[in-house]
Amino acid sequence: MVIISIQPSFEEVIHDVEIGNVEKDQFWINILASDNVEDGIALEEIVEVSKEDELKFHNKNGLIFERKISKDVNYELTYDSLKYKIKTPKRKLTINDTINILTSFDVSQDQSHFLVCTGQGDIIIHDMDTFSIKAHIHQAHLSTISKSLFFPSGKVILSSGLDYQIKVWSIDEVTSPARVFKGHTQDITDLAMVENGRNFFSASKDGFIKLWDCGSGSNIRTLQRSNSIRDGVTALKVTNQQSNTKFESSFDSNEFGTSGKNLFAGQNSGIVTLFDLNTKEEVLHFNSLNDKVNVLVDQSTPDELIVGYGNGIIAEWDIRNPINPITEINLNGEINSISRSGSDLVISYGSGYIFQIDGKFKELRNQTIYAGIDDNFKFTTQRKEEIYAANNQSEIVVF
Repeated sequence: MVIISIQPSFEEVIHDVEIGNVEKDQFWINILASDNVEDGIALEEIVEVSKEDELKFHNKNGLIFERKISKDVNYELTYDSLKYKIKTPKRKLTINDTINILTSFDVSQDQSHFLVCTGQGDIIIHDMDTFSIKAHIHQAHLSTISKSLFFPSGKVILSSGLDYQIKVWSIDEVTSPARVFKGHTQDITDLAMVENGRNFFSASKDGFIKLWDCGSGSNIRTLQRSNSIRDGVTALKVTNQQSNTKFESSFDSNEFGTSGKNLFAGQNSGIVTLFDLNTKEEVLHFNSLNDKVNVLVDQSTPDELIVGYGNGIIAEWDIRNPINPITEINLNGEINSISRSGSDLVISYGSGYIFQIDGKFKELRNQTIYAGIDDNFKFTTQRKEEIYAANNQSEIVVF
């Protein structure tokens, strides 16, 4: 698989030539095989930009670069007879604050606000239209914030820290948390909402998954992998249930929205465990692909799941065949995040490359490149037709 990256400032180069600041200029395009990502071994192509009656792009080795003005793409690249679409940001923001390193990022469902969290334990909420700060929760946690989510309402935030605590915050009243949940004994790695957020799950390196009730603050149920209780849980995904359970259903009076759902839990060993939420029973597990699970993404059917691993593998699994994945690709760089854009997958991996491929892995070589940004964009999320990305230096972009 070929990965393509473009000089982050290439649009500035084009703009300077277009308005006549310079007669001509150039930018680079790096082309590398995915198995060379860690080594950084790339073929560098130079695109020369000039303008007579119109802009012209020229490459000595036959690479074709074109500007395309459309809803979906801004440019198109043809290399080795294959076409690649190129997207550039609609908006960019560098957060001017005291953030040292960004550790979590989320956008509200209505796209009115976004939040960033820091290694100092702060949560900073921004207005999406103006990018102004709505609220800054100083030391929301005693140390690094590992995960943060907006509730579906967009008015409340759920956060977890390496202080082993989970907290609920109102974005209109941030002086103290509305709820504090305690029970994990090691780092909390992921959070997953159930429907409107009355209940949620937390995962931890202690090997436990806890189901919580926001209303009462109680821990309703604790789940764990049956034959390896010390296998830390690294990722969670709640999906709708396909098959009928053979066990008797088991629900708590404070449990809401779990009926008819499954919970997938990715683990440090690389195992993915499936729990039936009607019964809270472990149903099956997908075999390990030799590194920890970083990301879980549901497919169009409840039987299927996309899994991203620390070793750069992305695999599509089916619960009807948990021994071997249906399809897999190896990017040879740690999978940071996977978001959906329609039926496609937007993937950040390695040092923060972002690209988009068909969600069924059918056209791996016909990808969409996310350009006009530096590396380190490891956080991505999708809202409606837009992709939001953030890097750990607190730069936010919207595609």
